[in-house]
Amino acid sequence: MFNWSFLQYTFSTILSVFARIFVNHRQQYDDYYIKDIDGRQVLEKIHITKPRWNGSRRAPLTFLSTIHDKFFDDCIYKREASFDKEVIGAVREMATTAGILDLNDKRSVAAFQAFCPAALLFYPQASVQTMISALSFLNLLWFVDDKLDDEHLLTSEEASSLVSCVATTFMKELPAKRNLRWPEVQKYALAVRDRLLLHRDEAWVEHFGKTYKSYAEASMIETNMIRQNSSISIADYIDLRMETSGVYPCQELMAIVYDFNLDDSPEISRARLLGNRFISFSNDIFSFEKEFNSNSMNLVKLHMHKNRCTLNESLEYAISLLNNAAAEIEEIGHQVETQEEWKKIAILSLKKMIQGCGIFSRTSRRYCTPSSPFWDVREQFKLLEKA
Repeated sequence: MFNWSFLQYTFSTILSVFARIFVNHRQQYDDYYIKDIDGRQVLEKIHITKPRWNGSRRAPLTFLSTIHDKFFDDCIYKREASFDKEVIGAVREMATTAGILDLNDKRSVAAFQAFCPAALLFYPQASVQTMISALSFLNLLWFVDDKLDDEHLLTSEEASSLVSCVATTFMKELPAKRNLRWPEVQKYALAVRDRLLLHRDEAWVEHFGKTYKSYAEASMIETNMIRQNSSISIADYIDLRMETSGVYPCQELMAIVYDFNLDDSPEISRARLLGNRFISFSNDIFSFEKEFNSNSMNLVKLHMHKNRCTLNESLEYAISLLNNAAAEIEEIGHQVETQEEWKKIAILSLKKMIQGCGIFSRTSRRYCTPSSPFWDVREQFKLLEKA
């Protein structure tokens, strides 16, 4: 008896194979539109089409050098690396003494090693002592941030108590009582606070604590939105990202590193927003793979999802934001040339931080992976493996 079902199955299979051959022959990554957030599916698609899209768009490791060349003039970025080991050693000692860094935990050590270059690059002309203070805070910032990103590690209540512990520790000379839930974090935050008091008075540290608290509260909003699968518009995400990036507290540290008072000023406030925007959204580009395969919010991922568009189109959108930010910072720099000296120092400090962030992102194992959708990031990973 003739099996029509088998014949139909065979015929459909042959058609499917020919269709796949035809599609793959002309398929490019630009043809793929995200309908649902499914990182694994996207990476499989990337793997199929990667030989054809390598040169189809501006690469993330090189886009920083093509945005306003004058803005990224290397002459403004010079740093002294001779004391890096001393700085890292001092912060490592602080972290191990407090108990937030376990030298026997490979994951903990790897995270610490990955973060250390950031502060060294963000503040290129810092002294040994100011660099230790800056790095000690950044280490705390990322330690807390990574814990908040892991929704399986903390409940909402635990996450809230964690950020509250750090914020209140910065804002009070001595907490009313020892934090029983986060004793190691509280101990480390107190050590960081003591470092900051080496350079500034109690009032400044309290102000810094309020800046951190604003970041922490926004991070909790984002964390809860992620856990509740809440929707967010691109415009609202851009506003929220300014608070959740942690860039504003890092900018406050410029006053310590370069010894000036970061006073209220419309021009500098605007420049700080633009610097935050540049660092935040360039980070969203570099961390696209890591955040696409998680529930984390990301501008590139969100733009693809909301507009049903390609990675290439979303990258161009993100890069246009960076271009606009860089151009406006340059314009503000010209405006303050004849104003107070601290404003000129502030603009230069912001540029250095942006450059340092770019250098860190382009060379960090945190973002350079063998499975990255960006070919040049994969190439950078190979270089890191050989080093």
